[in-house]
Amino acid sequence: MATDATPDESVDPVELVLVRHGQSVWNAVRRWQGTADPPLTDLGREQARAQADWLAGLDETWAGVWTSPLRRAATTAEIIATRLGLPAPIVDQRLEEAYAGEWEGMTPAEIERDWPGYLTRNARPPSFEPDPIVRERAWSSLSDVVRAAAGRGSALVVTHSGLMRRVSELHGFGEVAVPNLGGYRLVVEPDTNRHRVTALEVFEPMIATPPRPNGGAHVD
Repeated sequence: MATDATPDESVDPVELVLVRHGQSVWNAVRRWQGTADPPLTDLGREQARAQADWLAGLDETWAGVWTSPLRRAATTAEIIATRLGLPAPIVDQRLEEAYAGEWEGMTPAEIERDWPGYLTRNARPPSFEPDPIVRERAWSSLSDVVRAAAGRGSALVVTHSGLMRRVSELHGFGEVAVPNLGGYRLVVEPDTNRHRVTALEVFEPMIATPPRPNGGAHVD
C-alpha cells in the first residue's frame, strides 16, 4: 500500500524571483539606509513601473507578491502587484534590510571620517546586524514563501540588496550585488529537510540608476 508523500516531495521546483526596490531618496544621496525608512524618488517609482511591465511580459503564472515592510520596498511591490493584477503584497518583516547600526543615515565620506578604514576592510560597527542572523531570517522567510507558492506558480519578492547578497552567499553563489530594480531568478528544489537553490540567474533593471559620482562603496 502506498504511503503519503511528504508535502515537499510532491511538488515541482519553485521559481523565486527576488527584486531589489527602486531608488530611494537616500540612495540618491548615498546615505546608508539599513532599517531606516526613506521613500522612493520619482525615478524609483518610474523604475518600478518599467520593471513591472517587463515582469508582466514574462511567461509566468504568479502565486503572489511578498515584500519587506520598509517603504522603498513596499511601494515598489505595490506598483508591481497592481500591474500584474495580483492582490496586495504580503508583508514580512524578516525581509527588511540588515540593521546598519551606527551607520544608518551616514554617507561613505562620513563613515570614513568617523570609522576610518572600515569600508576598505569591509568591517562593520558594533551594532551592525551580523550576517549569519540576516541569512537565517531571510531564508526562513523565503522558505515560507516557497511553501506558499508550491503548486501555484512563481513567487515574486521585493526586498533589499544586503539581504539578497546574504541569500546568494548562503547557497554558494558568492555575494551577487544588483542595482535598484535588478534581481535574481532562483530555482528552488523542495527538500524534506531544507529547500535548496539549484540555479541563480541575474536580471538587470529596465531603467538604471545613474552611476555613483566618483564610484565608491556600495550602500543600501
